[in-house]
Amino acid sequence: MASNVSSPGVIGAASVEAESEAFDALGPMLRTVLRDAPVKVLAAPIMREVQAMRIDPRDPAVDATLACNLAHNIEMLLRVDRSAQDAAAAMHPLQAKRGRRR
Repeated sequence: MASNVSSPGVIGAASVEAESEAFDALGPMLRTVLRDAPVKVLAAPIMREVQAMRIDPRDPAVDATLACNLAHNIEMLLRVDRSAQDAAAAMHPLQAKRGRRR
């Protein structure tokens, strides 16, 4: 049976170094969602997808779209076992930060 415990220096399926590099390569809005969302999501798989699509994750329009989509997906994930109100409340700190930047 395979262990679900990560080795030291490995987060999920990405090394700490790969995760840090991927996080740094993403745009500021997406980094904010990754950092502040109530559900933690790895940056490395997102960066692999972005690279496969051959788009620039630091382009402001791309960054905004990726951040919005990730926030939406996280809220939908929260709604699996919470009410819509509870999911929205969990996302509120993130929405408040996005609102101040506009």
